[in-house]
Amino acid sequence: GESTEITSLDPETGVLSSIPENLGSSYSSGLEMNANFNLTKWWSLNSSLNGYYTYYNADKVDNSLSYATFGGGGSIYSNIRFKFGLSLNFGVHSWYTAREIQGRTLPNLWHWTSLTQSLLKKNLKITLSVNNPFYKNSRWENRVFNLRINYSFGKTKVKKQRSSRLENRTGGDGGSGGNQGPGR
Repeated sequence: GESTEITSLDPETGVLSSIPENLGSSYSSGLEMNANFNLTKWWSLNSSLNGYYTYYNADKVDNSLSYATFGGGGSIYSNIRFKFGLSLNFGVHSWYTAREIQGRTLPNLWHWTSLTQSLLKKNLKITLSVNNPFYKNSRWENRVFNLRINYSFGKTKVKKQRSSRLENRTGGDGGSGGNQGPGR
């Protein structure tokens, strides 16, 4: 079943309370489209657009809470690669829900940007990022700065020789099966 928080006001005490309730059932359908564009050798864009319809049947709690809503969202993500392992990423994501169980939501816009420098044969990556750099106040998230340092200590490849020896083991001799190939 579908569940959500139901907020109610006690008329005697004036206290608001939110209680999780099992509403009943819901039906959703939607459509999402994605597109990737390589504008140049150094600049790529990814985009998505989605829309949906949802019907909530709240007959287990209060049939007047049953409703249908439309919503959707979209995003654009850009990656620009410069020389010497430097890249700039930025994106925008927006979403909207026409109605919720006890109210409506306003459209919201969230954006970010990051600058990454790859060093030491791409084993070291230093990234400075900021969420919502152009908003003073956001309803969902304040401006947040992050500094990430990632270092890759090596690759975890299984060598072909070892892998082929493991595949050729018979296991019928009760031994380790290590005397299978040349040079053993």
